[in-house]
Amino acid sequence: MSQESICDTRALLQDAIDKGKRILFEGAQGTMLDIDFGTYPFVTSSTTTPGDRVRIENGKMIIGANTIVNGNYTIVDEIQKELGITAMVFQRDGDDFRRISTNVMKKDGTRAIGTYPGKDSAAYEPLVNGKTYIGEAKFLGIPYLTSYSPIFNSSNKIMGVLYVGVSTKVYSTLLNSSFINEFLITRNPR
Repeated sequence: MSQESICDTRALLQDAIDKGKRILFEGAQGTMLDIDFGTYPFVTSSTTTPGDRVRIENGKMIIGANTIVNGNYTIVDEIQKELGITAMVFQRDGDDFRRISTNVMKKDGTRAIGTYPGKDSAAYEPLVNGKTYIGEAKFLGIPYLTSYSPIFNSSNKIMGVLYVGVSTKVYSTLLNSSFINEFLITRNPR
């Protein structure tokens, strides 16, 4: 094997991240092939490592081996970048859910975290019963079409919630667009 092929992968990957490059990283065995902790959906094995895929430790939600979700905006920002929709992660906090990550900004430019949807939210009852809620919800006074899905640990305990949504204004604009109308008319002749 050539000496150029051996390097500190941490430094190599960090350099690529710092330069804004996209990275495809393959783990040959073990955790990286694990369905729960690895590079899903590009895995074929079953769970290979001990531990829980989602847990709360010291007041923080941790996914996989050690990814702290609180204040980590990578997932929600990537959802917005790829799909153009809002996304939030809530952590179970007593009998409610606290917003710990979001791509929704308040008027002052900060992320809208630390708040609770509350027990009066239409999503609350389905979520505490382990069901997904799909419907309208208001956030910062703006109506959204939403999906709130519970996040379970390996013991089927609800640890949090993943929310995705699109404002009803954007949804209505999309429905009324000439492209959509033309698509529907040309694909569904009467």
